Amino acid sequence: PTVDVPDHAHYVIGSVILLVGVTGTLGNALVIYVFCRSRALRSPSNLLVVNLAVADFLMSLTQSPVFFVASLHRHWPFGELACELYAFCGALFGIASMMTLTAIAVDRCLAVTRPLARLGGVSPGRVRLVLAGVWLYSLCWSLPPFFGWSAYVPEGLQTSCSWDYMSFSAAVRSYTVLLFTFVFFVPLGLIAGCYWAIFRAVRRAGREVARLSCAEENKAYERLRSEVAPGQSGARGHSALHRLLVSLLRSGSDRHRWPRPPADALHELHSCRHRQGFGHPQPHHLRHHTPQIPGRHRPPRPAAASSAAPAGQGPSLVPQLPAAGRSSRAPGVQPASRCP
Repeated sequence: PTVDVPDHAHYVIGSVILLVGVTGTLGNALVIYVFCRSRALRSPSNLLVVNLAVADFLMSLTQSPVFFVASLHRHWPFGELACELYAFCGALFGIASMMTLTAIAVDRCLAVTRPLARLGGVSPGRVRLVLAGVWLYSLCWSLPPFFGWSAYVPEGLQTSCSWDYMSFSAAVRSYTVLLFTFVFFVPLGLIAGCYWAIFRAVRRAGREVARLSCAEENKAYERLRSEVAPGQSGARGHSALHRLLVSLLRSGSDRHRWPRPPADALHELHSCRHRQGFGHPQPHHLRHHTPQIPGRHRPPRPAAASSAAPAGQGPSLVPQLPAAGRSSRAPGVQPASRCP
């Protein structure tokens, strides 16, 4: 039988399927070749990826050329037995590909959410057992149409074959419903649940890392406040500020990664100096010993309103601090934590 569609529709669809099949065949063959040639890639987890490549390679190799030739004839020209074998290969390799994707999702989920339980890795024997189960499960759903539970028949434009999903008999309907449930919807739900669990684990780990980084920065700031205490000046205060600069350049936070840009680190340093200076009895020491950011200073103030800067040094980024002994902060009020 044929379908009343323009001839060019058969040719276009057949050409597209052939192009997809050639691309899939070459790409998956390359994956298999690289895995076989590289010993470093022969890990148990990568066996799942190679099994997926094998299933897709066989799917592309057995389906695309046959479909292209049938599209040129505008009907199925190979007979009933070839139709059944064609549909069987499509079902077998398609189900194996879906089950392998599910196994990969479960493997990645366990690796991320339960890392301590997988310190030794997955044994090759266990992975081979999983792969054997994948292919056996695929066979269990691909063979029944040969024995009367549904059937393999031409479908669509009558240029390919698949299981019979158009008949209204009880056997055909029951097979179609169960096939979609246990081959498509259940694996899809498992994959979605696994990747949702991975997303939650990664987000929780990111928050914990950000909290630890912020706690380290607060400790460094408190250490600076204790070292640059009232009555201390000179080399010790200068050294403490430079140690803070090095800490800011090397530390990470939830907004930056190491190495920190020098301009951003110096900006945080000046922010710390501005916050510390209001309660420090010798603010001129902080102002004169903190490194400046070249090229990023404000326009100079009028002579009557600004104090003279040392020779060869540009204006400071930080507003003028109050005089020694005059704190703008209420007694007993500590600087706010920078943690979110």
